[in-house]
Amino acid sequence: MTTYQLLLIPLLQGAAVSTGAALLRAQSASTGIALAIQGPFLLAIIGAAWALRRPGMRAFAVVYGLFSLASVCSAISLAATNAATNAATNAATNAATNAGADVLRNVMLAVTMFLTAAGWASNAHALRALGGTATSRWPSVPRMMLTGVLVIIATFALRALPFTGVLATMRQSWGPRPLFLLIMLLSAIDSWRVSRTAPANRTALRLVAYSYAALVVRQLFGLYAAFAASLGQAVAPESIVFMQAATAALNGVTLLAALMLEERAAMDEQSQQIRASESRLSRGQRLESLGQMAGGIAHDFANVLMVIGAGVSYAREAAGSPDVDAHLAEAELAVDRATGLTRQLRVYAQQRPAASAEFVAEERIDALRPMLQRLAGDGVSTDIRRESDSPTTLSMDPSQFDQILLNLVVNARDAMPAGGTITIDASSTHLDDGPSNRDSTLRAGRHLYLRVSDTGVGIAEDAMPRIFDPFFTTKGDRGTGLGLATVSSVVRQANGHVAVTSRVGNGTVFEIWIPAQER
Repeated sequence: MTTYQLLLIPLLQGAAVSTGAALLRAQSASTGIALAIQGPFLLAIIGAAWALRRPGMRAFAVVYGLFSLASVCSAISLAATNAATNAATNAATNAATNAGADVLRNVMLAVTMFLTAAGWASNAHALRALGGTATSRWPSVPRMMLTGVLVIIATFALRALPFTGVLATMRQSWGPRPLFLLIMLLSAIDSWRVSRTAPANRTALRLVAYSYAALVVRQLFGLYAAFAASLGQAVAPESIVFMQAATAALNGVTLLAALMLEERAAMDEQSQQIRASESRLSRGQRLESLGQMAGGIAHDFANVLMVIGAGVSYAREAAGSPDVDAHLAEAELAVDRATGLTRQLRVYAQQRPAASAEFVAEERIDALRPMLQRLAGDGVSTDIRRESDSPTTLSMDPSQFDQILLNLVVNARDAMPAGGTITIDASSTHLDDGPSNRDSTLRAGRHLYLRVSDTGVGIAEDAMPRIFDPFFTTKGDRGTGLGLATVSSVVRQANGHVAVTSRVGNGTVFEIWIPAQER
């Protein structure tokens, strides 16, 4: 005798069931088989959620657990209904047994509907968690409680309505199945809807929709079987058992597969992050080597320029011809420009902070006003604002602070060939630990906030990731590619942070935070 036959012996008293009592026995046995199938899947989902801690797994472990508990309570309710039916058909009817079974049935029905509704309410959070849009870690408990209470009220309100005739027969045979059907149908529709717009795991969300669709089919078949039996029509018990077992297995398999797809997607994302980190590390090492090499070259080149500059100065003093003096002046100007270039190279390549001194940033900016206006040129105006009257004291190399402003102004000027406005805002700000901290490397406390904006052509989106790289320039032969690299290097040495935002045609904004001395 096969295991399948052993399971069906209590059911198969005939080729078909056509009475409510026989249908109850078939449903009780099939619900037990479905629970036996659901159990391992529930343990697997809970184990995966515990071990892997993915948002979707964790959320659906809650949902599947609530639906499984609802199935257990439904089985108890069916058993109580079966007991009440047996007591009612017994010649020596035990009224107390019948009443107790009826109370148990109603209590279990209420608990079943509450757990099903709570699972439905938490399913919305689970879908968002799997799709990557959930804003909270766990579903809303008040929402689950409220939904459960409302569904219980709806269940018993429908049972209390004075239906007659066919409607009374339908209500008696169907019980709470229409509400189950509605909940599963709404869950399937919601899953499919979320899968169309979710930023992640769309295939997994569609699998979840299929799993709910299987439960919809189960409820439809249950409605048909109950109504057919109430009309005296034959219903094969094998079909009831098969439908319960098949849908329970399909529901568990599809949901577990969806959660495994979430794990695979998370692993793929982690692999991409690792590759990106390795690429950034390799790029950083190359830039560090390049900086060291540039520093060495700049040091040697600066020595050569000192000799050339001294020779040009002596030659100008000895020159007697205006033409020779003009050529020597151009050579001297070229030496000065080359000296400035080597200075920027050495600042960028410097690995240790320069000799620092305390100074008031606002006073330093005021002293640079004339020079900044001259650097901006005739067609560009500079607007320097102080957001706060309280002084901001910095501890760093003052000449390097000057270098930040000078390089940013030159960069802004070159971005406005037709003229425009450069706005420099300086203020004192206090950063706290938390979301207001724009960069994790910034310590909490008082900072100088420096904002330099222009009305120029902006920076192309594909160039944004590289603007602080040494020797990268968008100016062609007119640029050295060291201005912004020097700014980034100086700010980093001062334990600060620099950020940039830009849109083509709408100008560029540089924001800098530099730690300041506490008052």
